[in-house]
Amino acid sequence: LAERLRSTPEREVVAQVLCSLLPRVQLCAETLYERLLGGAPGGPPTAGPHEGGTVWLPSTRRLYALVAACMASAEPVLLVGDTGTGKTTVCQLYAQAAAQALHIINCHQHTEAADFVGGLRPTRGRTLQLKALRGRVAALEAEAASARAARASGPGAPADGGAGREGGSGAAP
Repeated sequence: LAERLRSTPEREVVAQVLCSLLPRVQLCAETLYERLLGGAPGGPPTAGPHEGGTVWLPSTRRLYALVAACMASAEPVLLVGDTGTGKTTVCQLYAQAAAQALHIINCHQHTEAADFVGGLRPTRGRTLQLKALRGRVAALEAEAASARAARASGPGAPADGGAGREGGSGAAP
């Protein structure tokens, strides 16, 4: 809860409130991060240079622990922060440790949904795709019509399919 707050006094206030509401709970962020890192892919990173030259600063270990906890719970992760704070590096290290593919998308203030899923681009082979779609729609309509006809001509159905009744709903009076 206090991770999103930026100043130490604000974190301390949140910790005090939690401790007053949960008197049997001891809050120690470092212990929490170490426990989270213990279950992270590749185990807890050691302090100092990592293969590839990464230095595991306390902030890097904390971010890695939080990303690992989110990934273990199948929760999405959105990392926001200043340039050079290690967001991409932590993701690359996690993906490497978990042997997962990583796709990096750099976002900015003008990023839109179309940047992720595609924009208004011409479609190749549109005529063939429309012809195939029309064929599938016609087949679906024919199937629905034959199902209606089969239901109407089933046992106990009136010869006119119920069209002669008042209201035409086919419901019994």
